[in-house]
Amino acid sequence: MEQAASAIDTLLEIMRRRRNNRRYKADPVPDGHINTIIEAARWAASGANSQPWEFIVIRDPVRKKEIAELFAGALQKGREVDPKFPSGTEEMLRSKYENAPILIAVCADPRLKQAYPASGFRESILYISMGAAMQHMHLAAVALGLAMCWGTVGRFTEEPLGKLLGVPQPLIVKEVFTLGFPVAEIEPKYRRSVSEVVHLERMDPTKLRSDEEIAKAIANRRAPDIYTAG
Repeated sequence: MEQAASAIDTLLEIMRRRRNNRRYKADPVPDGHINTIIEAARWAASGANSQPWEFIVIRDPVRKKEIAELFAGALQKGREVDPKFPSGTEEMLRSKYENAPILIAVCADPRLKQAYPASGFRESILYISMGAAMQHMHLAAVALGLAMCWGTVGRFTEEPLGKLLGVPQPLIVKEVFTLGFPVAEIEPKYRRSVSEVVHLERMDPTKLRSDEEIAKAIANRRAPDIYTAG
């Protein structure tokens, strides 16, 4: 029992320390650390044990710059679609990708959707599986003293990223993580308490956030890949 308590305490501490960190030291990331992060990802749960993921590790400064330009260009197009979204600056995105020691592109293989039941939501199963692997990567990075940040691949970056990275169809680039040793720890963001989010037997509508609270949470977004509620 004591060993189990120690293990869960360690796991929860790692989870609480996970942040989206954009500022990294110039120190190189050891190959062993990268391999450990991928090892963590490959043990994630996936629909029908389909393991629909592939990973591209990127160190080349030229390629990082090309990726940064794709995201900066997508930001401009995004402003045309949603001018009110707090999109930050092109320079912020360029710095994020160019200055990170490592980028990891995470690709999904939609052919594996055939492993899932046709009566279900095959697309959802695929991307839930991908999300599980990505979360494992974040937690492994924290345990190694590293930091990662989501890249928020969208409709304006998905296809050009695939071409740039030589990803054959029908595979899709779903994420580009930045990775490195953080310059500094980031303070934790607000989290709703367990009592606020747990419902017993049936949903309790009185515990749900009001429309005003939801509107406030949405209004607190600060950048294209930051979503915060407090």
